[in-house]
Amino acid sequence: MSTATLKRELALLRSSLAALTPSQSAALDDPIAWAERIAGLSLDPWQRGSFALHAPGQIGFIDVLGKAEGRIHFAGEHTSAWTGWMQGALESARRVVAEITGTPSKS
Repeated sequence: MSTATLKRELALLRSSLAALTPSQSAALDDPIAWAERIAGLSLDPWQRGSFALHAPGQIGFIDVLGKAEGRIHFAGEHTSAWTGWMQGALESARRVVAEITGTPSKS
């Protein structure tokens, strides 16, 4: 790939990123700092950049993992068929809101 092509693609990426998330578009000015910031997510003691990875045969436990215990409700990608994906976290959040409010879930 030529330098001109790379510059055009970087410019397109910058304009797209600026349109989607203006606060993040400056990240491309210093890609090393941006990469270090993303890598630093694994240092967060609450997040650690992890996700559930069910072994074969364990996916059937999703209903058990997401079952409310009295007033305690459980949400997270590990309680959804979308295990390992942000979509699963959102889906489970909608489920818990529906459980708490008594309204039908739209997921």
